[in-house]
Amino acid sequence: MILPDLNELLEYKNPAVLNLYNQNHPNNRWTAEEAFEQMLKYLWLSAKHVLESKGKAGTENFPNQVFITKSMRELDHMWHEFILFTEDYTNFCQKYFGQYMHHLPSVFDDVPVPREIMEHEIEIFLPYIYSNLGEKTLRIWFATYLNGEALELWTDFTCVVENTSANLILA
Repeated sequence: MILPDLNELLEYKNPAVLNLYNQNHPNNRWTAEEAFEQMLKYLWLSAKHVLESKGKAGTENFPNQVFITKSMRELDHMWHEFILFTEDYTNFCQKYFGQYMHHLPSVFDDVPVPREIMEHEIEIFLPYIYSNLGEKTLRIWFATYLNGEALELWTDFTCVVENTSANLILA
């Protein structure tokens, strides 16, 4: 896996994906352009985490995983739409990450996770987002929590990204 320059990655555009997103998600809060940009940032952060985990895994202030909460679901919707353009998505992944970025549906939504574990994961994950993508991205990804629209953050996880056999997998 390789990690592209974030600014170069954010220059990638795919109007067909944006059109499909608009057709399938007309009532989402984020525009198609916003969702696409956030998805690109998420993929970048996920790849960075995989690469860094080789030397930092198990350290106190390094997150065990990169995950998507319900407040970030619109970037996940965009990811789903992008994957449907199989050739474009495959070429994008190869060009920017050197390998295919796998996405599997969440199968752990109903598996209870102890509150202490989730609180700890969040305490580590939020600064990781902030230090790599800045306050603006953190506020966008967690806006519903900051605005009091969602219940407790630690009960609201939907997806997990991990490194399995050198592939990025969203479970």
